[in-house]
Amino acid sequence: MIKRLIEPAEVALIISVNDDVEERYGCLKGEWVQFLVSICEDPRVFIVGIFDEEDNMIGYALSQNYVCPPLSNAVHIIYACSPGNTEDNELGMESIKEWARGLGANKITATTRSPEILLGRYDFKESEYRILEIDL
Repeated sequence: MIKRLIEPAEVALIISVNDDVEERYGCLKGEWVQFLVSICEDPRVFIVGIFDEEDNMIGYALSQNYVCPPLSNAVHIIYACSPGNTEDNELGMESIKEWARGLGANKITATTRSPEILLGRYDFKESEYRILEIDL
């Protein structure tokens, strides 16, 4: 089952999901969940949860609205933790696409360390742009 997470109590369930946020963002899992709880009611944020048959959260995705014509027309997937169930992943992506279309976006972007996971799935393709970073 796929569900948009709006209430802080729903978002707090992310604490039980097996993800790599501590490694990826260098913060404790509790800090990550506190951050998500603090932004979940922001209309520019879209958090979708993936639940199993027993209503346990097994995955989630965090997206941000960057639609601001003429500068940007995209929604960006900031983080996703997938249970590996293709059907659930497809439903989760469809809910993000629906939200993005409602905002007037014509593009969804994503940052990933493993592009091979996304390329060819969910209609993702390589962009002409590359993300560069500077460590401070």
